[in-house]
Amino acid sequence: MTVATRPLIVNSDRLNRSIMELAEVGQLPNGGVCRIAFSDEDGLARQQVQRWMREAGMSVRIDAAGNIIGRCCVRRRSGLDLGGRDDRVSVGIGVYQCGAGAAGDIGAQ
Repeated sequence: MTVATRPLIVNSDRLNRSIMELAEVGQLPNGGVCRIAFSDEDGLARQQVQRWMREAGMSVRIDAAGNIIGRCCVRRRSGLDLGGRDDRVSVGIGVYQCGAGAAGDIGAQ
């Protein structure tokens, strides 16, 4: 069986802007980020990630554990589920550790 694929193209400028925008939520004076689960900052970041997913044409759902799941490319019962963490328990995590997973998944879809 041969599967046709196309190269993954990521707009690195847009990805970096998204990561930096997400890093503004819970930003600390030392440049790190803190978004404790269920905090106001966590809620704001989760809303932003869901907004980006919808803008990218994804369907969005939240599972029983509270994970945000974006689904794209839905054709004939197949699709691609994406997810990345946008919260951290430790204080002062860097902006790329705190948002690259979520923003990268959306940008790569």
